[in-house]
Amino acid sequence: MMRTLLVEDDEGVVRLLTEATASEPIEWTVAGTREEGERALQDTEFDLLIFDLRLPDRRGDTPRDEAGLSLLDAASSACPGTSTFVLSAYATIDNLRPYQNANDLEGETHALKVTAFTKDDFSPVLTAIRARSEQWTELRRIEIYRGTPPVSLSYHQERVLRLFVRRQHAAKGILLPVGGGLSSASKLRVAIVDSNGGHLLDSIARLTTPAAVRDESERYRTCIAPLRPGFFAHLIDTVEPGAGRTAGLLYRLAEGFDRALADIVIIDPLAAAGTVSQIESGTIVWTAARSWVRRTIGDVRRQLMTDEELTSNRSRAPSFDFGAIEALELVSPALRQHGDLHVFNVLVDANAQPMLIDFADAGVYSAPIDAIALELSLLFHPGVTKRLGPWPTPAQLRTWADVDAWARDSPAPDYIRRCRAWALEIAEGERPVLAAAYAYAARQLKYKDVATERILGVLEAVAERARTAW
Repeated sequence: MMRTLLVEDDEGVVRLLTEATASEPIEWTVAGTREEGERALQDTEFDLLIFDLRLPDRRGDTPRDEAGLSLLDAASSACPGTSTFVLSAYATIDNLRPYQNANDLEGETHALKVTAFTKDDFSPVLTAIRARSEQWTELRRIEIYRGTPPVSLSYHQERVLRLFVRRQHAAKGILLPVGGGLSSASKLRVAIVDSNGGHLLDSIARLTTPAAVRDESERYRTCIAPLRPGFFAHLIDTVEPGAGRTAGLLYRLAEGFDRALADIVIIDPLAAAGTVSQIESGTIVWTAARSWVRRTIGDVRRQLMTDEELTSNRSRAPSFDFGAIEALELVSPALRQHGDLHVFNVLVDANAQPMLIDFADAGVYSAPIDAIALELSLLFHPGVTKRLGPWPTPAQLRTWADVDAWARDSPAPDYIRRCRAWALEIAEGERPVLAAAYAYAARQLKYKDVATERILGVLEAVAERARTAW
């Protein structure tokens, strides 16, 4: 049913609209005041909003235009882009112009978010409601198969996926595992198929907020798009307004990239090392454009974790002297990087060729963050650590700074050595590598499913090496 919020204090108008559309697949939520309308906006995701401009703030108050405009502001914040009809004898297009960038159920952008209707004649608004209902019905014909076990999706997350499928002129979206990991509501692998079951597109969908879609689109444009074609998932569509507070990006995957780097790093570490070399080669334009900046290790850490986040989580490592190591200064390379290049954000084909995904953190970082993330995500990512057996022991963790000793007893020695070599090649020295490792390890304090002893082991190994590196 099309979820529709009607905020109207005239019971006669409520009756007219609901009875005239009784044959439509509409689920009505009715509120009589601004306050009731705002509560409904917080409780439910709606497809269509219909407001009287002149409303009482609360039961018993005198209706006023300011209450309706305040409700429009609340709707803009709670569900940006949701189609909104305003009913009033007083409403004009002029006083509604600030509410722009509307979207219909197809995700198409219009000049105005709000459409005004007078109460002199209800035929136009009834026609518009029926048209929205027809669009909603058409969109609901798109099937989204959530997989087994089914991926949990909100009402509007599922709508964004339907919009992506419809725009590809397809009939169905099938949710699949992302590499070796499980799909989540924020990052989904979607096979898009036609009405006959024919495969049209393999894709990655990211479901997030409208602001995050705009941010990631810009990061993609400035950081990812200049890389070699075929080396990364290509952004082909976005839904920003049109699905309430939910938005999304759709990335095309080349055929055959059905595993994550995490899936091969243990079983074939030599092939995984070759993948790292391919990533280094594919990002050479970033390395070639690097500059050199003076930073403290604390500055490097702030790129991945705020001071507030560190303060609220440092109790997990009460004996570690964060202040001493963060005060150390270094000259470090600053360059564009992926920003979250763990072993599940690299997909590989049968020849271990890489494809990068998930660009929400792409940007300029000082220190070789990507290379260190590829190495240390073996240690910290929950999707990998369960595959490593007893490695590493506390004694092995203490050897981290000595890459030969660290790699020798690991399940993936070739891979670890290659990651570290790439980090050193970018950094042209050891200090930026130590800074990157410290920052990446400290960031893990935010995640309760990462073992504290592993985080502390790397922090202490970095601190021990820093005593002689500075």
